[in-house]
Amino acid sequence: VLLLLHKFHLRPTLNYVIVEELPDLHLCRIFEDQQNLITDALVHWPRDTTNRIRFRQDNARHFIFEQPK
Repeated sequence: VLLLLHKFHLRPTLNYVIVEELPDLHLCRIFEDQQNLITDALVHWPRDTTNRIRFRQDNARHFIFEQPK
């Protein structure tokens, strides 16, 4: 994540996530910090796929820890 922040000149915050999108299955999954992108996702994809990896900001990621009410 830090390399992506640096590459795109983004301000580092805890709200950026890596998302795996599987449009054929209508699924979207956010990768946790301890997960490995290669071994947990990419090796299981078929060769000709419409799946995508996206890097985006998700402001609700740590919401439960910031406002635990």
